[in-house]
Amino acid sequence: MKNKIFSFALAFLVLLSFVIAQEDLISEENEAKIIIIDLHLTKDRVITENGVDVIYGSPSLNIIDWGDLGIKVLSTTGDEIQTFSLADPSAVYYEDSGVEYLEEVNFEVVIPFQEKTEKLEVYDGLSQELLISLDLTSALIEFCGGIDYENDAECLSIMSSEKSDLSLYFWIGGGIIVAVILIYLFSGSKKKSKPSRK
Repeated sequence: MKNKIFSFALAFLVLLSFVIAQEDLISEENEAKIIIIDLHLTKDRVITENGVDVIYGSPSLNIIDWGDLGIKVLSTTGDEIQTFSLADPSAVYYEDSGVEYLEEVNFEVVIPFQEKTEKLEVYDGLSQELLISLDLTSALIEFCGGIDYENDAECLSIMSSEKSDLSLYFWIGGGIIVAVILIYLFSGSKKKSKPSRK
């Protein structure tokens, strides 16, 4: 009986190692993704949202140290994930006649996809006035819900937290504890049940 229990516990531990290895493999195979925030800017510095998309790719923006617009990307805990500046998208520069500012213009802010991303904030570069604050959570959930997110560690984390309060590692940790307890109990049980010699 003890041999069967021990074999079961050993098989469980082998399976557990395979699951952990698969999780590491998923993390390594993640494709780069970006979040594209389409915005509208008026001459009065009013910014509105046109839409948010998530696609596969790498961000490529002309980011500068200081600009007319300050960008902040915030996490679900309120921490700053990324900060950078953009030049005024309404400004059109001419070689001979200087600069002209358009009445209104559409422009995009492109940031890397990260599972903890929650908000994007745009500030006036000079006054530091908050021009718009956008919650990106629904866009991330919509994207992840439309793919095979079980093979994407970032999306798996987002969808798991959305659908359940229990994580995979809670069950893995519990399984290890149960296996260790079973091995310990049945090892001790065998020692106590040895027949005495007459």
